[in-house]
Amino acid sequence: MIGSLGLFLALVVQTANGQEAPCEGRFAAEEWHEAMDAVERAISSDNIGLAEKILDQIYDALRCSVFLVEPRDLGRFSRQMSLSAFYQQERDDSMRWASLDEAIDDTPWPDALPRPEAYVEMVTSMKASKVGGPEGRGLRVPKRGAVLIDGRLATRAEALTSSPHLVQVADGSGQPVRALWMDGAAFPEDLLGEPSVASRPGWYVDPDLRSRDREPPSVVGVAPTPVALSDETPSCPWKDIKKVSVGTSTVTINKTVYVVRTESAQAGFLDILYACKEYEAAGRFQKWRAARAINPFDGSMDRNAMLKALSD
Repeated sequence: MIGSLGLFLALVVQTANGQEAPCEGRFAAEEWHEAMDAVERAISSDNIGLAEKILDQIYDALRCSVFLVEPRDLGRFSRQMSLSAFYQQERDDSMRWASLDEAIDDTPWPDALPRPEAYVEMVTSMKASKVGGPEGRGLRVPKRGAVLIDGRLATRAEALTSSPHLVQVADGSGQPVRALWMDGAAFPEDLLGEPSVASRPGWYVDPDLRSRDREPPSVVGVAPTPVALSDETPSCPWKDIKKVSVGTSTVTINKTVYVVRTESAQAGFLDILYACKEYEAAGRFQKWRAARAINPFDGSMDRNAMLKALSD
């Protein structure tokens, strides 16, 4: 089994010139969901430019995903990509992404997302997608691993020819070690081998079953962020900081995890910083969360400055 450091070093992305480069960061499912929420807020407020920016960042980040994607999540992303391209009057791109959405996701259109009549007419006029692939070739699969296309196990070198696809290669433990975007059924040569039908690995679970049984993730052993009462100032919970780390929506100090996802949790954590006289960190914390509320990919400078202030 590849450990977290090994996985980070092994995970690679496909660059524009066909070469691969190591990922500089790791993209988690929680970050993806948060970013897609931000896209819907941007589109709903007619800020198409911001939506397009976040979608481009998601597109690049998914090549550094450290999780196996769920088809319904990829369908949601494809729907957003299609609608954004439609607003940008890029009809061909809009139809390509709509084709992927229709193929892998049957969830209802969300109420928060507009659906222009002209867009509906475009989608309903699309021709049925065809499946294609290189003749006489099979997939090259790691030992006890798998190749997944759009979140589903691929046993043959076949894919819809009219849409983009997210291809992930997983090792024998089910961990992704490679991810790339593929246009239609244009499989990269190093993913192809002799004609064969890939077997189903023991760790693989059909995404329909995963989605049916999936519950909201819970954080085990995490202390909830206390929210200060209006008539009482909290005491500082630490004498000194020995170790601090920052996650997507968490700040961990001396093994205590403070979840800062909601506004009330952020207010509670801010009160703690003030009680500990961490004024520089408090200011940077506010700027970091304000930036992420608009674009989850922003705010890294303030996040790092907060981390430095707490570490010094």
